[in-house]
Amino acid sequence: MDYEETSNSGSQNGLYWRLVPLGIAVLLLILGYRDISEGFSNPLEPVPVPLSNIEQNGPPKETYLQFEQHLALFTGAVYAGEKSRFDFSKDDSRLKLDYVYYPVISTEHPFLLELDELLEEYGSWDQIPDHALPRQIEPIAVLVRSYEYKRVREIPDGIVLQDSLVGVIESRKSLDSEEKKLLSEGFPGIDFDQCLIFTLRDKPPPIAFGVLMFGTGIIFLLIGSILMAHYLLTR
Repeated sequence: MDYEETSNSGSQNGLYWRLVPLGIAVLLLILGYRDISEGFSNPLEPVPVPLSNIEQNGPPKETYLQFEQHLALFTGAVYAGEKSRFDFSKDDSRLKLDYVYYPVISTEHPFLLELDELLEEYGSWDQIPDHALPRQIEPIAVLVRSYEYKRVREIPDGIVLQDSLVGVIESRKSLDSEEKKLLSEGFPGIDFDQCLIFTLRDKPPPIAFGVLMFGTGIIFLLIGSILMAHYLLTR
């Protein structure tokens, strides 16, 4: 009886190991198909989309976009990078950056409209009391991921009016816990579940990686099918 139980357990383990390639195949096929379909659905030129439309209605169906005039909120920007191993100073201005995250808002954003109303009511910025100023900028619908800045000292200060941005909505990009914490400190009330990550790039994303994943998924599917057929035939 003990021998039978051991044999059954070993048989089940053998089945599980043969299911692993099939599981990997399904995952790769799904991800690869998604990348390929997104690549073919994107035009060769970015689609102009008003940022205010995204703030009011959510993301468009296209992912390769161009935003017209908008405001970039560099106050509270979050960056990732590394120092040279020979740099022992505490000055981050020479930090070599990997990327920078910062929010952008439209020129029709409710935050700006509220400021305009306050300015009209009080006559000048100096006359607006602190308690009347809005405490949060919401909604923040788009968070830009930029590789443009190579050093911390290159990141602009404050709020900057920009004429145009071209990039791609990254459906698979996500923020780590530390990045979320730092952005929440700079922009209280930011809802990361409703915030799109927009990576700056001049060309639409290539489909080569999607094709590679899909092809690898087919290979795993064949391997898993062969292993499963062998398992069933030798039982």
